[in-house]
Amino acid sequence: AVHAPTVILDVWEGEPSVSEGLLSKVQYGSAHIAGYSLDGKLLATKMLKNALLEHLKMSPATGDGELPAGVPSIHLPGTLGGAALLRALLQHNYDLGLDDRLLREAVCGQRAFVAAANFDRLRKEYRARREIFGANVEVTLSSPVDLNIIETMGCRQLESCVGGP
Repeated sequence: AVHAPTVILDVWEGEPSVSEGLLSKVQYGSAHIAGYSLDGKLLATKMLKNALLEHLKMSPATGDGELPAGVPSIHLPGTLGGAALLRALLQHNYDLGLDDRLLREAVCGQRAFVAAANFDRLRKEYRARREIFGANVEVTLSSPVDLNIIETMGCRQLESCVGGP
């Protein structure tokens, strides 16, 4: 048996129109929301502000433009490693299955103009979601490779949870 790769799409040719035929062939789809996390929106706004300040030859206010407090803590059960650890980190703050279901409900079986309007609505009314960057991760690790996964994702492992050989 031939196994096709898992296909996940966030960007669609002809947005806000989405090809139902293409959507039916992907494992997961989302309404072009990759930059729609709270942190992504704030970072983009900060970049625009800094570019404008540079253009106007102005200095930013002291302490201006920081991300909101409340760095997330991620508590993972037991000992995870490799792909299971990476999957758990990514799924902690983001439910890809939910975004896929919402996209399919919004566009499948709808008239083209309704589907396009629904796609836009999914983006405009996107729920608040934080990134995992900077999160404190509590999990017992069994290898330095797993610690590297956590650090590569921009997280910090809490020292009290280091385990293994």
